[in-house]
Amino acid sequence: MEKRNVLIVGAGPAGLTAAKILAENGKDVLVLEKLPEESIGDKVCGGAIFSHPFLNRDEIPVTKILRNIKIRVFDKTIDFEPENLEVLIIERKTLGQYQLKKAKQAGADVKSATSVSSFDRSENCVCLSDGTKIGYDYLIGADGSNSVVRKGLGYNTKKRALCISYDVPEKHNDFVMNYNFASWYFWYSWIIPHEDYTNVGVGFLPELCNTKEMENRFNAWADKNGFELKDGERSAAPIYFDYHGFKHGNVFLTGDAASFASSAVGEGIPQAIRSGEIAAKAVLDPGYNFKRDVNDLLRYHRHFSFLLTLALDFPMFTKKAFESSEKFKNLIEELSLTLKIGITQEALIAFYR
Repeated sequence: MEKRNVLIVGAGPAGLTAAKILAENGKDVLVLEKLPEESIGDKVCGGAIFSHPFLNRDEIPVTKILRNIKIRVFDKTIDFEPENLEVLIIERKTLGQYQLKKAKQAGADVKSATSVSSFDRSENCVCLSDGTKIGYDYLIGADGSNSVVRKGLGYNTKKRALCISYDVPEKHNDFVMNYNFASWYFWYSWIIPHEDYTNVGVGFLPELCNTKEMENRFNAWADKNGFELKDGERSAAPIYFDYHGFKHGNVFLTGDAASFASSAVGEGIPQAIRSGEIAAKAVLDPGYNFKRDVNDLLRYHRHFSFLLTLALDFPMFTKKAFESSEKFKNLIEELSLTLKIGITQEALIAFYR
């Protein structure tokens, strides 16, 4: 049976980040990825991330930087221009291919078009879909929301949101987060401007509104805002929020496999990159105090996790509460404008960073 020092399942931002760092430090690293090499990075993504302080700009191919954040509550728009917080626009596949190149240059092996079906903790090995087994000293699960590694550890996920998005040809200049509680309930819709197209989408809890109904609502919103969804490319993906820990003996969970995504906005790429760094450091240095860094990263996961849990535990009550917000639309809009004055730029930065 083939054996590697470090085996990484998944060639996403977390897995490729960990692979690069480990290979640079002399570790024998193998990354297993189910997608073919030319498709690595071709994942569902709106393409907007906040400029977190732990992000190394040199490791992220950014196509555009936006300094204005528009938050729309019903029909009122709040403009924020924080000095130390930017929205970085990226192309997800470009990022994936860039990270793949860097990891391979560092000396990591990447085996694409290879599916992992399970892993055996007692034998310290993973089993591929063709029956082949590969052993490891350390295993890093970086295989996304439907992680085989997480399931192999015995953890199921229940808390989830769904995201539906379209890449449409219409050009747009502003990054917009649209909160219409009567329509989207817990989450929001968005407008993300890219160089030659715009990504528009919505995130929602399926327990509060089924996918078909949300599609109808989103189509109406897009039409009202001048976006022709029939001309766009549709994609959809789940985001899970059940966090089950980072280190499990010699097994690590990173990125969406660990549910590090922000419960407030669904952002996951910066958290994935950072968790990959932490996992690599934990492998390289057994004395490294990773718990402090993991807890710092978890604050993004915990932004709205309590409210999200309440919404999922009491869906009918939550649904009625949000639907009643239409009656108080004007009051909520006025409170939002007051919020613009009451919240300082520093507070906004602290929330997202």
